[in-house]
Amino acid sequence: MPRYNPGMKTSRAMGLGFCLALTTACEAGANADTAGESETLSGDGDTGDGDGDGDTGDGDTGDGDGDGDGDGDTGDTDTDTGDGDGDGDGDGGEDPMEYPDCGVGGDASVSHSYIGFNAADPDAEYHAVCTLASVTTVADQTTLSFDCPDDYHPGVVVTAQPVWAPDLVIGTALDVHFESLGKWSSGEWTYGTTWQLASAEDDGLVAAYIDVYRWYGVAPLGIALVGDLCEPEGWCNGPEGAAPDTQDVGVEFTVDGETTTLFAGNSGQVGDYDIWVDEAQYSMCDDLLDSAPGLYTLFMARR
Repeated sequence: MPRYNPGMKTSRAMGLGFCLALTTACEAGANADTAGESETLSGDGDTGDGDGDGDTGDGDTGDGDGDGDGDGDTGDTDTDTGDGDGDGDGDGGEDPMEYPDCGVGGDASVSHSYIGFNAADPDAEYHAVCTLASVTTVADQTTLSFDCPDDYHPGVVVTAQPVWAPDLVIGTALDVHFESLGKWSSGEWTYGTTWQLASAEDDGLVAAYIDVYRWYGVAPLGIALVGDLCEPEGWCNGPEGAAPDTQDVGVEFTVDGETTTLFAGNSGQVGDYDIWVDEAQYSMCDDLLDSAPGLYTLFMARR
């Protein structure tokens, strides 16, 4: 199965199958439609020329001539109907590929916002060891705030279904990393933002929100995108011919040799982490989605 490798820019075209119109010319049987009441032929072997215009089948007309026997027998052979299956469409259209049920459209969703961090600045980035100041969960929103050096008090808000209710101890030292990824597209900046929290003691990942147009390494999960599982929303002319215009893809996680694939709207457990996938798409024609590895938005948190 083809895979979109997040480690590099992928440029592959989805092959389009084309249906070749095949029309089978049908041979009509000889001795077609000689009338049962035809005259007795003279015994001198004159050929009885029965008009054997076979009935028109679905294909070509069967038009064999019925040759009566020269011994005076009545030409009463049965008519062989020309029954060629004229089933070639002849329109040269696409032969739609069959796609498995890719699982898009579940109930999981996730989004986030920053507190005290300007993600609209394409150069914005913050990285420091902070302490967890507060954790609150109201309805489907969980808010974390941090006490960071230089009297800086940023935070993050995660809105998720299913709800994320972290079991974190106030005062825990966390490696806080906020980053804004900027990309110029169609005359304006398009932003992807990524943040992650890791243990200051063992560097183990605690939580990460990933909304990227390029690879952003997150240990310990190996992340890849898997294409050709969902039917494209449309087709376009890519560098190698017809290609998916916009196509949902799976996000593949590999932990300890075991692989789990989640799609947009899916949530699940992968190793020691809960995963929410909000969207995952790829396009061979859109400059934004075509950047490696496409676009995927997900949230992951250690249980």
